[in-house]
Amino acid sequence: MAVDQLADSGVQELRTTGSSLRLEDVVFQDSGATLLCDMSMSRPRPLVPAVWRARIFEAVHSLSHPGVKATVKLVSDKFVWPGLKKDVKTWASTCVACQRAKVQRHVKAPLGPFSVPERRFEHVHVDLVGPLPPSRGFTHLLTMVDRTTRWPEVVPLLSTTAADVARAFIYSWVARFGVPLDLTSDRGPQFTSELWTSVAGSLGVKLHRTTAYHPQANGLCERFHRTMKGALRASLVDNSWVDRLPWVLLGLRSAPKEDMRSSSAELVLRLSSSEEGTQAEIITMATNSSVKPSRPDNDSRRKHRGLQVVLIQPRPTA
Repeated sequence: MAVDQLADSGVQELRTTGSSLRLEDVVFQDSGATLLCDMSMSRPRPLVPAVWRARIFEAVHSLSHPGVKATVKLVSDKFVWPGLKKDVKTWASTCVACQRAKVQRHVKAPLGPFSVPERRFEHVHVDLVGPLPPSRGFTHLLTMVDRTTRWPEVVPLLSTTAADVARAFIYSWVARFGVPLDLTSDRGPQFTSELWTSVAGSLGVKLHRTTAYHPQANGLCERFHRTMKGALRASLVDNSWVDRLPWVLLGLRSAPKEDMRSSSAELVLRLSSSEEGTQAEIITMATNSSVKPSRPDNDSRRKHRGLQVVLIQPRPTA
């Protein structure tokens, strides 16, 4: 990027003629490269040359394919260029993978609204997703979402017996965040079983179950499921969703929520949005990207390519 900054006439014009940006040369310790950056915010934001802009967008957007506003915030927190918001809005709204995978519909408001918990992890929503196309033997997901911070945890399951679901909840959620006070679920057999009720009682958890004809009362999980499944579909080439799941979760946790004006990662990990992924990491991803266009018109015709990663296999819950 440093070389392309020097060759980009627009970047050099901003350097010499000035702008509203506070431009300074900054040496990045991660790589030793010197980049022209805007210093008007809490951390340096590299001024991105034209040939890098679509690739930077791709590196940020491809993690979980967040919406337009969330993508604009994620990119603009770490990088800057003239017309950034317009470019990112165009690319995000014309992303082919998003258009194919995401369901465009309005959701009815939940019935019987819950009070907002005073503390994190006091009220958790749980649900099951599946059956999904088999991926290394896994066919279902246990999803858990904190009502206060929207922090999600997802566990692949080999089976959906009450014992396996209870074990996955304890090993993944309780072991990390402690025992919640309230637990909301639908009326699936796993969540109405004697075992689940007994486990909740022994932990001192109050169970809340949706009414039979109004599962939308567990709308927090339903909305998360749509977002998660849309992100998985948008980034998959085959049925390797187990491999892709950690990256989707990373993107969902880092994406800012419009109503909360922050991301789950900020609320849980106490990180600012600029710390959820360094510019060096994003630039490295962009360097390996096959996306070449520098104009939004070309980007709408590109093919999405997922990251090639090697992940540790999740341990079976059985």
